[in-house]
Amino acid sequence: MPEFSGGCLCGQVRYTIRGEPLNVSICHCTHCQKNTGSAFSVNAVFPENAVDIAGRLAAFRDRGDSGHPVVRYFCPDCGTPIRSTALQTSGYFVLKAGTLDEPGLIAPTDEIYCMSAVTNWSLPRRRHETLP
Repeated sequence: MPEFSGGCLCGQVRYTIRGEPLNVSICHCTHCQKNTGSAFSVNAVFPENAVDIAGRLAAFRDRGDSGHPVVRYFCPDCGTPIRSTALQTSGYFVLKAGTLDEPGLIAPTDEIYCMSAVTNWSLPRRRHETLP
């Protein structure tokens, strides 16, 4: 059984997850864009009981497009978003996959809220190791 680990930017929150994700989605909703400070969020879904988490999380109560509550959990020290919960995700741990120590070990299988996707952010395929 695979095991994944990760945590927040400052290291105050750490977690270990046992088993493969049930789903990995790229979410383009405007709330995920705001929550991550990016054009999208990569969310990996695991059974709640597969996750051991250490450290204190703060919570922000939001509302999804359905009007139902969405709770977004983050590190209170550095602000790193760690997970979110909603009525339809009860019993599941919805992880912000960018917090994994090795995020490349999982791959998204679908995209949601594509109508909200940022479409005019494209650059030539160049890599810059450092900024000038």
